[in-house]
Amino acid sequence: MHASAAQRLGSNARRLALFTAAVTLVLSLSGCYGPPNNASQDIKQMAAAEVLTVPPPGGVLLGRAEDLGSTSPGSARDPGIALVFAAATNTVATANYYKDAYSSYPLGAECCTTATQIQLVGRPSISWASVLLSIRTNKPYLPDHFDLTLKPAPPGTTVYVTVLVTGQPGEGPP
Repeated sequence: MHASAAQRLGSNARRLALFTAAVTLVLSLSGCYGPPNNASQDIKQMAAAEVLTVPPPGGVLLGRAEDLGSTSPGSARDPGIALVFAAATNTVATANYYKDAYSSYPLGAECCTTATQIQLVGRPSISWASVLLSIRTNKPYLPDHFDLTLKPAPPGTTVYVTVLVTGQPGEGPP
């Protein structure tokens, strides 16, 4: 009726093997990956991009955040910087401003263009960067992975502009 010592030992060995496999799996999925190499330097290079340093006409900066990215196979992403501006204008005028001011970034409508929002994407042919502009009338676009804390928009705000620049400067041409 009682299990032999050999049976108990075999059962304990199986439990230990399962526990070891589970711990190995958990450790491989969490915390073993970090930002891409040179992510901090990449952020510094991106921060100098004119599209991030010059607000839209009459624009007021509401918030700025950086994401160093991740090398995790399940959630890999490039480093990036996100800014949110508020302005007293309209979506079409703001989109036209960005298309004219940054003609070297062939900004075109990506998707989601409606009466209340225009989304533009561009990537200069000689650059490592990708630029996303989300121009909205009701509320700003807040990209995932960015801890954006926004100050209140000034009275008269009619448009929110989110500028998101991502890329790997160290990976591209000089």
